[in-house]
Amino acid sequence: MTSRCEQLENVAVLFTYPQIGWSNAVDGAAICAKPSQPALLEFARRIPSLPLSELQELYTSTFDLSPLCALDLGWHLFGEDYERGQFLARIRRELLAHDIRESCELPDHLSHALLLLARMEPAQAEEFATAIIAPALERMLKCIPADNPFNLLLMAVQQLVRFHFPAAFTPVSPIAEGVTL
Repeated sequence: MTSRCEQLENVAVLFTYPQIGWSNAVDGAAICAKPSQPALLEFARRIPSLPLSELQELYTSTFDLSPLCALDLGWHLFGEDYERGQFLARIRRELLAHDIRESCELPDHLSHALLLLARMEPAQAEEFATAIIAPALERMLKCIPADNPFNLLLMAVQQLVRFHFPAAFTPVSPIAEGVTL
């Protein structure tokens, strides 16, 4: 079985703008990330009929033009508040500390967050998954239409994160909801 690191890194690539060969990355992630394989295989089954230009258009309209489903996790957690700026600075430091190069996306982009989750020590990764990734994924999945193929991709990430970090998805008591990290 492939490691948590390999699985998360293979899935992280799928949240980059689709280019030539992107469907090969989808197939590779489906083979590697067994805990989320059914959703990834269904996603892989649904996208080959789309020409690359249509897939790029769907990606852009899903994640870039709809703030409700933006791939910038901090936006889902903090909106445009000052705390988001602090969060972006913290994530940038973590990316540097874990030798993760930023792309043209903001540091809190899901592709960066999954790479970071893959490289963190288990306890730190559990905390990051619980405080940041799981809540942002929950919000995104509530906003994306079920018939959008990228819904399957977000579900696959949620399944993968849930497999490796089950505590991230346990209900939080009302007392703990107000706690911020």
